[in-house]
Amino acid sequence: MRTPLNFTIHGLWPDNNGQRLLNCNSKGHRFKAFKDGRFVAKLDYRWPDLFEASPGTKQTFWRDEWAKHGTCSNLNQQQYFTKAIELKDRFNLLHILEASGINYGLKVDPRKVNASVSAATGHLPILKCVQKLLSEIIICFDSNGANVIDCPPPFSTPCGNKMDTDDPIYLMVGDFVEIQHLKGSVADIEDEAPIVAIAILDSG
Repeated sequence: MRTPLNFTIHGLWPDNNGQRLLNCNSKGHRFKAFKDGRFVAKLDYRWPDLFEASPGTKQTFWRDEWAKHGTCSNLNQQQYFTKAIELKDRFNLLHILEASGINYGLKVDPRKVNASVSAATGHLPILKCVQKLLSEIIICFDSNGANVIDCPPPFSTPCGNKMDTDDPIYLMVGDFVEIQHLKGSVADIEDEAPIVAIAILDSG
């Protein structure tokens, strides 16, 4: 299993007014394995399958994400994954946090994380924690992926939008995450979760 050293894409999930869109005609839009080695490397760097030792060989994770979420995005397969790369590259979340004195491996006030990301993006993110580890920072976009928007409730967690707790959390990089979403997500996280960026498109 590979260990990420930066934020990776958790997923790009379409949403319609808070209603998650899933499995939209996946049979009619079957995943075709990417053959372009340069694109595979570019995608794997930002959206890796951490259980795949040789990047881009099986592409099982990307296939599953395309069937479950990409088919609901009104984009073709190439456009969907290219859009995910584009949104990921809009913000270097690790650098944003480091510039605010928030470094991985240390205790941090979740309200400071929220404020730092909000200042950089201009809108409210969603923070997700698992066992006091920051597991996700979710950034929400409009339906075209052009503009950042405030992430909506009710996705509050122990480190949710309101940040009404004084309990510190830990900013970690490493271990395992299985990636998902495009507006209001939950992740399947095991062990000590790595930090993950999620882009959410609001199609409603």
